[in-house]
Amino acid sequence: PHRAKGYGNIELYTKRVEALAFFAKFHEVDLWGGGWDRVKDPALREIWKGRAESKAETVSRYRFALCFENAIWPGYITEKIFDCFFVGTVPVYWGATDMEKDIPKECFIDMRDFSAKGGYGELRAFLHSLSPERIEKYREAVREYFQSGQFRKFTKEHFAETVLRAISG
Repeated sequence: PHRAKGYGNIELYTKRVEALAFFAKFHEVDLWGGGWDRVKDPALREIWKGRAESKAETVSRYRFALCFENAIWPGYITEKIFDCFFVGTVPVYWGATDMEKDIPKECFIDMRDFSAKGGYGELRAFLHSLSPERIEKYREAVREYFQSGQFRKFTKEHFAETVLRAISG
């Protein structure tokens, strides 16, 4: 099976591949990115669309996106969820164990709500049940989050200030 190297039992790459294979059975998922052309799994090869010229433009074409980090650990939040936020796509997120500390739960669909119960089948049913109004509520929550001080932690300005503090002692 496919596994992310170096993460041990906290890796999520395997779960990402499982989710892709599940949704591929229903022809409800596209796969973009580099390296997937080397994957031997025919289900994944079939849904692979190549490299995206523009990640933002490509992600913006979808209502939902699977946003599984490479691993699960506290505070580990990468660009994946923000790529969705910036273009209005609702992320199905799996990653940081303390996610709600940094990003309100109203902004994303938390895969942890489905993994222990009905898994991907339950997630699929949930996604199909969402009305346009409910999807818009996720987007509204993201806009409110961006306007809050809580988002500042993830800005390049905050990063620059943190580095400057660290080197100036």
